[in-house]
Amino acid sequence: MGEIIATLVAEILKWIFASIIFDIFVKSPGYAIARLLVKSNRQQSYEREVSPDGAMSICCGLLFWASIGGIGYSWYRR
Repeated sequence: MGEIIATLVAEILKWIFASIIFDIFVKSPGYAIARLLVKSNRQQSYEREVSPDGAMSICCGLLFWASIGGIGYSWYRR
């Protein structure tokens, strides 16, 4: 019974930790970049809002970290 409770607590803590890390390191920079992109395209006739939990924020955050990784790798290979 103790192993089941320990496994359950470990899984819950792992889920919480992964969720917090994902929110801070992927969604936050993605949301900031997405807001900059949408703000620069305000010439359109309709207003678009960016959601912090939306797909655009997540994609921008992942592209941000991919570009950081690519730049770091290219500097490393010099």
